[in-house]
Amino acid sequence: MYGAAADATRRVGQNSSQYKRHLLQQIIFAKPIGSPQRVNQAPATIARSISSPMQP
Repeated sequence: MYGAAADATRRVGQNSSQYKRHLLQQIIFAKPIGSPQRVNQAPATIARSISSPMQP
């Protein structure tokens, strides 16, 4: 296993809702969890284009 699956397996004891929120943020902003080369950069570009107008 690698990436999200291995990370989730290691974090089984953590608060479920807290980890789901953490994982969702990593998905939305395309922050690498396991291997950076496996991360698709398109979601990060989309997230920035959506969130940038709201930033001060």
